Amino acid sequence: MRNRDPLPRYGSRPGFNALVPIMLVALMTGAPALAVFSYSGGYSEVQRLATIRCLGCLGLDPQIPGFTSFWTEYPQGHIKKGEEVPHPRFVTQVLDSEEVDLLILFYWAQGCVPCSEQWDEMVEEGIASGPEDGGREGTKYAGLRLYSIDANEDPNGLYPTYIPTGRENGVPMTTFIFRMDDDIIRWYSHYGKMEVDDVSGMMDRIMYGHISHG
Repeated sequence: MRNRDPLPRYGSRPGFNALVPIMLVALMTGAPALAVFSYSGGYSEVQRLATIRCLGCLGLDPQIPGFTSFWTEYPQGHIKKGEEVPHPRFVTQVLDSEEVDLLILFYWAQGCVPCSEQWDEMVEEGIASGPEDGGREGTKYAGLRLYSIDANEDPNGLYPTYIPTGRENGVPMTTFIFRMDDDIIRWYSHYGKMEVDDVSGMMDRIMYGHISHG
């Protein structure tokens, strides 16, 4: 059974019955109605949702070239093109484990429909497990570590490091990070919803395929 986020999705609208009390309060009290709405958490939730863009929810899919190779530095099109990537200690510690061949960071935000869709599909495929909020890797791939991270509440500050352009933010974003025999960290971030077959294909390429050291 799919895990469903209880909060409203982007593009959803509250039912008419839910709107009537708010409208009546607004008509009768004017400005104090805003305070009531804020106290109920509505205003703060809208403000938080606006922090990270939901790619695909409102036609905001970025025009970013598709995968051509894994990156060791910041890639072409990044504002820091060619510069060394300051991989956070959290990431390097995970990759230092002999049990880990691949680290996937899945970034999402409350109310992002494409995020929940991709997460549900990865759960069904056995790549991921648990709810979107705090989810982990599934059982299909040995050597995988996967963390599902709310981009608005990223406790380890990972999200800004792996934005593929270094400019705009948005979710969903799927980041693949791994080391090869040369001990160089390679990575790739996909902006927008990633089809589950593409996720599996990328994982197979990294974990079982042949990747150039160039």
